Amino acid sequence: TTSEVFLELINADFISADDYLKLISRLTEFINIFVETGRFEEILKIHNTVYSHSLTGKRYSLEMIEYFFRSEQFISRLTEAFRIWGRNNRDGVIRLARVLKLHIIDPLLDALSAEASASTRKFLLSVIGELGTDVIPHAIRRLNDRRWYVVRNMLYLIKECGGRRYVEQVRKFAKHKHRRICMEAVKTLLHFKTHDAVPYLKLYLKSDDIDLRMDAVKLAGLYRITEAVPHITAMLEERDILGAKSYYRVDLIRSLGEIGDPKALKTLLKLYNSKSILYWRVLENLKVEIFKSLSNYPLQSIKPFVEQGLRSKSEEILSISKELSKKLREAESA
Repeated sequence: TTSEVFLELINADFISADDYLKLISRLTEFINIFVETGRFEEILKIHNTVYSHSLTGKRYSLEMIEYFFRSEQFISRLTEAFRIWGRNNRDGVIRLARVLKLHIIDPLLDALSAEASASTRKFLLSVIGELGTDVIPHAIRRLNDRRWYVVRNMLYLIKECGGRRYVEQVRKFAKHKHRRICMEAVKTLLHFKTHDAVPYLKLYLKSDDIDLRMDAVKLAGLYRITEAVPHITAMLEERDILGAKSYYRVDLIRSLGEIGDPKALKTLLKLYNSKSILYWRVLENLKVEIFKSLSNYPLQSIKPFVEQGLRSKSEEILSISKELSKKLREAESA
């Protein structure tokens, strides 16, 4: 409340230069308290008021913007406050970071690279990603970092901040030896719809490394890459004598469902009608997963599933089938 009163006073015409300086000095004290307690909206109010005064040429406002708000000491303390308090007021952090972004991008990137907590890293990434294209040159410079997670995060930021013009730098990492780096590079190429994005994806769909293959499968689903369907259905049709691949098959079915290409339905129907004595429970779970994945396919193309699902002994499959049957009738009568 006192802070807001001071902000009103510095806007008053009757304030002398000496009193104005005293008010500005007191406001810096309030800011220090707000930094310590994560009150980012209050800091933003003071900054914006003082900044508007600086545009009119008021000396003390200019000095406060230049030597306080943009000082290395303040930016360092603010970055630490973002790390500690930021998740309590994400919008306030983003708004404040935007007005200071030319001075805070590098410190935020340093904090991101040094952060041990996964949840805090995720938060910092989300904040930096909101700062726009100004982030990209800083991220490009950090692509030479020896730490894989730093490189992965920089590729992510290039994507999130609209760095399409930098795809050549991204492309260099599409065959990187570290799985998470190369997958983030391919994801970025897919996001920007480059001519070589799908060929890279197909390369990893055929990899001998099952983790690489499954990462590629998930990307295919995320970006709805129909060219990946033959590769995914081939993986789904592989024999699984020991039942060890059932976990992966769930992800395969889900990705096919996200893509929604009817060409996958023949394989899914064959899997649904298959039988297993040893792993019947696993197979039943897969059958349920198939029905959960049907919503993205063209309605008419899933008619054979609905017909069989209405006769299922599984309550979940029966429930899904009834809902899909209702949609089919509505579509046919429309």
